[in-house]
Amino acid sequence: MLPIINLSNIVKIYKSGSDDLLALNHINLIVSKGELTAIIGESGSGKSTLLNIIGLLDKPSSGIYQLSGIAVDELSDDELSVIRNQKIGFVFQSFFLLPRLNALQNVIMPLIYRGVHDKEAKLCGMAMLEKMGIEQLWHHKPSQMSGGQQQRVALARALIGEPEVILADEPTGSLDSKTGQEVMDLFIELNNHDRNTIIVVTHDQHISQQCRRVVRVHDGSIVSDEVN
Repeated sequence: MLPIINLSNIVKIYKSGSDDLLALNHINLIVSKGELTAIIGESGSGKSTLLNIIGLLDKPSSGIYQLSGIAVDELSDDELSVIRNQKIGFVFQSFFLLPRLNALQNVIMPLIYRGVHDKEAKLCGMAMLEKMGIEQLWHHKPSQMSGGQQQRVALARALIGEPEVILADEPTGSLDSKTGQEVMDLFIELNNHDRNTIIVVTHDQHISQQCRRVVRVHDGSIVSDEVN
C-alpha cells in the first residue's frame, strides 16, 4: 500500500531581503494510512512550514512530495486547490469559522465548493455535527459557541469531505486544558474507530505524548522520529 504522505529531500527557502532563510533542510517523512502523528518543535523550528507544505498551502523550494501517490510538486495552483479540497481536512488553532454563518453552514462549506446539492450537504452536515455531539447547536453562529464547541465545528468541517488526512495546527492552543483534552480525545477516537490519518502540530508535550508517533523538528530538520 502506498503511503499517504511521502516527502523526499524537501527543502524550503524563504527570501529575506538579500538573504536566504532555510526553513526546511532536506526533510524525509513517510506517513501511512491510519497513523496518529504529532509534529513537535519550538517556535521557528519549521514545524508549521512543514505542515503547510503537507497541506498544499505552500510549495517546497526543492524535493519531491507525493500525496496518495500523486506527485504534487509541479501541479498548478488550481490543481492543488482541487486536491486540497478532496484529500485534506484542516483544523486550526483559531478555528477559522465564518462569523456570519451558523455551525451547519460552516460545516458544509467544503461540500458546497464541490458542487454537492444543498439538501444533501445539509443532511451530511447534521450527521457530522451529531458525530461531534453538538447537533443541537446547528443554528448557532461562532460568537454564540464556546471555544471547545467551535473547535468541534471546525473538526466536523474537516471531516465532512472524507479526507485522506487531517492536519491539525495547534488545535488545542486556544483552549483551556480540560477542553483541549476533550478535543484530543476526539482525535484519538477518530483514529481508533475510523482509522483516520491525523497529523497534529503542537508544542504541548502532554498532547504529543498521546499520539502514537512523535516527529521532532529543530532548525528545519527532523531530529527524532519515535513511536510511543
